[in-house]
Formats: sequence, C-alpha cells, structure tokens
Amino acid sequence: MFRCLSLVVAWLALQSLAFAQPVPPKPDVISGCVAIEAYGGNGNGSTDNLSAWNSAISHFGNRPICISFGLGTYRFSGSATATVGSGSSIAVHGAGSNVTKIVFTGATEGFNFKSPNEEAVQIDNMAVLSATANIHDAITVDSSDCTGSKQSSHFSNLTIEGAGSFPFTNHWGRGLVLNKLSFVDVDSVDFFGDKSSGMQGIFAAGNAAGHCYAFNLMVSKSNFIGTANGIMLGTLFQGLFVTQSNFTGGGSGIVVPPSEAEVDQINVSDSSFNVKGDAIATASPITGLYVTHNTIEVPNLRGGVHINGGGSLFVVSENNFFNPNGTSKGLGVIVDSAARLGTITGNVYQYLRIANSLGSSTIGWNIQSNAYGAKVSIKNANSGKGNTIGGGSP
Repeated sequence: MFRCLSLVVAWLALQSLAFAQPVPPKPDVISGCVAIEAYGGNGNGSTDNLSAWNSAISHFGNRPICISFGLGTYRFSGSATATVGSGSSIAVHGAGSNVTKIVFTGATEGFNFKSPNEEAVQIDNMAVLSATANIHDAITVDSSDCTGSKQSSHFSNLTIEGAGSFPFTNHWGRGLVLNKLSFVDVDSVDFFGDKSSGMQGIFAAGNAAGHCYAFNLMVSKSNFIGTANGIMLGTLFQGLFVTQSNFTGGGSGIVVPPSEAEVDQINVSDSSFNVKGDAIATASPITGLYVTHNTIEVPNLRGGVHINGGGSLFVVSENNFFNPNGTSKGLGVIVDSAARLGTITGNVYQYLRIANSLGSSTIGWNIQSNAYGAKVSIKNANSGKGNTIGGGSP
C-alpha cells in the first residue's frame, strides 16, 4: 500500500517537472525544417516577417537551410535574401499555393538567393505576391560560379502574381529569374501577369563575360497567363524542355530575343498557345529547335513559330495544330532569316494567310506531309535555296 502511494507521488512529481518545462517552438510539418514561427514569424497578415526570416537564416550558417511557412498570409517589408553555403542547399516550403501566401509589400525583390557553386534550391507550395506595381523579380537565383557541382533545383506548386484579384494592377517585373543555374525543374507553377501584360514569366541565362553556360531547364504543367513573355532565354543557355504547359492572354509564349549568343536546344511539346504575339519566336541564332504536338492559336499578322535569327537544325512536326478555332491572317511557320536545315512535316493548318513561309535566305528546308484545312490562302511560300516542298501531301 505505502509502496504504491510512494510511486504515485513520484509520478506526480515527474509530471509537475514536465509541465514546468519551456514550451517548445511551434512544430514544423516538414521534418528537418525550422518553422518561421520559431523565430517570431506570423501568418496573421499584419506581422512583418523579415526579421524572423533573417534570424532563421542566421541560425543555419553554412549548413543546409530549410525554412517552412504554414497556413496564412506572411508579410515581408523587404527582400528575403540568403547566401547558400558552398556544397549546401536551401529549401523553402509552404503548406499549399492557395493557403500559404508570402506578400512583399514594398517595391522590392521577393526571394533572392545567391549560390556560389550552383547549389540546390527548392521553393514549393506557396503563393509569392507583390502588393505593388513592382519592377523587381519574385524569385531570383544567382549562381556566381558555373564550374562547380550541378545539383538539381526545384520550383513546384507555386503561384506568382500581384496581390488582389485578376486581372492584376499589382505585379512583379519577372516571376522566376535563373542566372547561371543549371539542372532546374519548374513543375506546376502559375505565372500571372498584370492588366498591361508587363510581367515576364521565366528568364534563364548564362553569363557572357565568363563564357559561363547554364544547362537544362525543364518546365512542365505550368501556366503563363497574361505575361509579356512566358519564357525568355538569354545568352549561353542550352537545353529548354517545355511540356504540358499553357501560354494564354499575354504578349508572346517562348522567346529568344535579339543579340543573344549560343542559345541552343529548345524542345516544346504537348502545350497550348493563345497569345497576342508569336507563340514561339527566335530572334538570335540557335541550334536545335524541336516543336511537336502543340496547339497554337495564331493571331492576325503574327506567327505560330517564327524563326528570325538564323541557326540550324529545326524540326516542326508531328501533330502541331495551327489556329484550330477561328480565323486569322497570320502565318503558321515563318522562317525569314538565314536558317539552315529544317523539317516541317505532319502538321495541321487552317484559317491562315500562309501555312509555311520560307524566306529568301533559307537553305535546306523540307516541307511535306502536312494537312491544310479550311481557308488556308497559301499553303507554302518558298523563296529560299535548296528547299524541298512536297513528297507526300505538300
């Protein structure tokens, strides 16, 4: 009897000690991560989380960084910056793109990460919002060296837009900027432009000064809605793969602007385009463009695929549908530069002024086995040299 009583007393004493311990920080749903609330952050829509972010970053030092945000609206008065330690990584997780909202309230950059050696970067499951008409970028990763490790980076289940309701008055200047960063996956990301279509979606480039290439950007199941350009590639970028994505309501879809060097290997498949300008446009020399299984609405006097910077090795084939739903005075495929060695085959065209147009400086193109539906005024216009029209249905 007394022994049992003493055991009960001892147990109660242990419980009182346990209850006297400090309450631990708010647990995180991501194992190994630190919740921003542990450093004073709050998703109540009014707390400024910048100081909490900086404290959390300092906590990790050169170790791999992992910070999570829960349900709520987390306001930032300035850019959320971090420098990733050499050989390390950074991961920022939310609870979902519709329930975790990161709002940058000033005319400032959003997330801005510097990576000395192309370390891995991961951001997922959140909305990154600008509360102003902002000329800065929502997410920027700047690798300062392209000769080191090539870890994969991931951006997934994100919404990048202006705060408010669509069509937005508030906006970012660019959604995702990748400088000298290789091996990147962009999966299920929604980029929303503004009323004037001023926002760019993705910009990726190497660095001409150091002759530093960036390689392999894979974009899948993403939407570019009302963006000035959905994806823009800069100098020394090689290897863009776009699939199952949608470009609608903006200026152009996928663009290589003028005066860029060594932009190569662009693959676009199983995607849809309904933009105001050219769907896919190259204004600099490229080597290797492969376009297949896409649906492309062609606006008046513009092109579905517009090759205007030269280069070689082009394939537009296998069930691309040009202008399937409506009338247009546009052109399906325009090649009006010194572009060499291309194939246009197995596509379907309707309601176009010209289906395929080869300019006077084109060489070695082959157009054959395409289908031409209603109201295609000119099937194929060929002003080049050594081009072949026909062989199968022209």
